[in-house]
Amino acid sequence: DFEEHEFIFTLVPSPEFPIHLMVVNVTDITVTSIERIIGKIFNDTRVLKSVQPEVTFVSVTTVPDYRELDNMLNLDNIKYIKIVATRKNPDDAGFADDLFDKSLQLLHARRGSLEFTAEDKSGLQLDETTKKLAKNAACDGFVEIKGKDQEANNVDFSTKKKPLVV
Repeated sequence: DFEEHEFIFTLVPSPEFPIHLMVVNVTDITVTSIERIIGKIFNDTRVLKSVQPEVTFVSVTTVPDYRELDNMLNLDNIKYIKIVATRKNPDDAGFADDLFDKSLQLLHARRGSLEFTAEDKSGLQLDETTKKLAKNAACDGFVEIKGKDQEANNVDFSTKKKPLVV
């Protein structure tokens, strides 16, 4: 989408999401491209050392449209879900109960993923833990969901394609 938009790169302050806020107004550039550019700026070693010497990597992720994510997580017939999380930045608050992030830290991993595919036509039965993992991962990673809506139309959703636009 190459129209002018303001994209939010993190959100303030909710128990589920980080405390940093960056709004970028862009024209003629994709969300993924601007995310990459901002990541390169913040991960330049000169910038990292000048801001916080103990930080070795800064994760930059576009904030998804949470309403869309909630709708997709509550579809009746989810055939596939992929949850990809990048380790939170060290100064992010509100993630004390994020099991995915704790695992990434313990494993010294920068990124991890979970993928589930339905075994039959009835679809996946997402529990609250899986939904919570998806919501937390959407902020510092992404979530992809494939399935069918109530009218039996195919749905192909990705938080990468649905940024929160202000």
